[in-house]
Amino acid sequence: MKKWTIVGMRRPNVPKNPLQSAGARKQVAPTQRGATAQATKNSQQQVTARSQGQAKQSAFKDKKRPDSSANTVGSRGLGDKLRLIRKETPTGGKATGDAADLKPKASSQKTRRTLTVRIPRGITRMVAAALLTCLIPWLIFLSVSAGVYFSTSSNPWMADTVWTDSLAVGASIWAHGFAVPLPAGLGQAATLSVIPLGLWIAYLWLGGQLARTFVLESRAVLWFYPFAQAIVAVLVGLVVRGTYSLGTLFFWALLHGFATVIYAFYLFDRDQRPDREKPSLRHPKARLKVEYERFTSWSRQFILRVSKPDHAYKQDLENRRLGIDRDERSWDGANSTWTVPGWVISGLRAGWKVFKLFGIVTLILVVAQVFTHFPAVKNILDLYGLSLGAGLLIWLAQLLYLPTVQTWALAWILGPGFQQGTGTIRSLTEVKTGPIPAVPILGALPAQTPGNWVLALIVALSLLCGYLFYTSMARVDFFSHVASFLVATLSFTVLTTWFCFLASGSIGAGRMSMWGPEPLTTAAMGFILVWIPILLVATVTHPH
Repeated sequence: MKKWTIVGMRRPNVPKNPLQSAGARKQVAPTQRGATAQATKNSQQQVTARSQGQAKQSAFKDKKRPDSSANTVGSRGLGDKLRLIRKETPTGGKATGDAADLKPKASSQKTRRTLTVRIPRGITRMVAAALLTCLIPWLIFLSVSAGVYFSTSSNPWMADTVWTDSLAVGASIWAHGFAVPLPAGLGQAATLSVIPLGLWIAYLWLGGQLARTFVLESRAVLWFYPFAQAIVAVLVGLVVRGTYSLGTLFFWALLHGFATVIYAFYLFDRDQRPDREKPSLRHPKARLKVEYERFTSWSRQFILRVSKPDHAYKQDLENRRLGIDRDERSWDGANSTWTVPGWVISGLRAGWKVFKLFGIVTLILVVAQVFTHFPAVKNILDLYGLSLGAGLLIWLAQLLYLPTVQTWALAWILGPGFQQGTGTIRSLTEVKTGPIPAVPILGALPAQTPGNWVLALIVALSLLCGYLFYTSMARVDFFSHVASFLVATLSFTVLTTWFCFLASGSIGAGRMSMWGPEPLTTAAMGFILVWIPILLVATVTHPH
């Protein structure tokens, strides 16, 4: 055992640190004489780290080894003997590792989990658009119903009617515009399911315009509009209850919302076309000049297309060389861009053009039928003995049913015809009549049977339309060319089926439970008479 000799030297005035050993104080003392406060702090940190390392080494030694413990104690100063405490492990003196000693103590305070709900951008604007679409017609019909009630409250026949019943009628008419069937007041079996398509189209136009206006960057938010319209329609319908079911109102408002979204995308497609500025109606001469120039330009292009039917084919060939897809459209989605091929867009346009052409033809036919049968229409109207205001209201209600009557005319000229009650039919070759309700416009129903030459005329016009469509829709790729015409066929068939479905149904009980055209039969005749000739011409005239 080594002997230690105590030398009588003066110890420097070193501030005591309980974590430092005696040898560490001796090393720190000379440095504190001329050093600054910052140097003293650094040296203390180094000495503290060194002493902590020595404490770790001593913690790993077994306390049952006295020789090792004596050497360790003898090699350290008196301060270390008193201050350093040997650590014992609960497993018999073995340490679990340095990482276990250095782990900080767990905090007693637990962090709270926060749940953040973020509404996608633009959904609130879709809710606002749906609210305006439902609320504006609702207020109009309630106002009209209240006005009719107060103007006729002095009538003895209205003695048992209160103003809340009048508001319920207005709310029922509002819901009927979404294609909601209504009880006709003649029992549970009597319902009114023939829809005023004019009102349905008015809702469609209003909702499409508002949805397109309220859209921000992404068009994907439009698909939230149908659900917003269905929910808002139910909430508005709860304010003044009519004779409709809330579940039925939700369903039909949802379907109407999807149709509104499709119309909104049509408006976006129209916005991407070349902009053609028109002068204001306040300047009729300038407006007439612009319209004349547009007509002359269209006529020159039409003559060029007829004389050179392969013009669109050659133009598409040049576009393919440049990497351009004619009529292609792109819309911004939430995280990506939606790209619709050009043959899909051109096919949808062609189907809509043919459907719009039949709409013009049926409108001319209905107006001509009303004027030629105006005495019968007037006789039915005179049965009511109404005042001028009430008469205008009756004509306004019939105007809302004008697209419905046009759909009946479409079924009539395509061959199947339409029913006006059980066991009745009005078509090109057969007329079986029966008692009809006292509605003035029903006095103009056709009683003549022109024959099947109308069907032959439709086939001839379809062949001409197929040639004209080829001159504007021809594509180099044969499969894309045929696919565009198939898309046109599908779009026309869907539109015809849907409008015939809304324009048919029940208007009362008994024999009045069958009214209007047969949707599937009318759509099938449209496919045979219109689109088979168009597909035939478009396929045969293609170079491939």
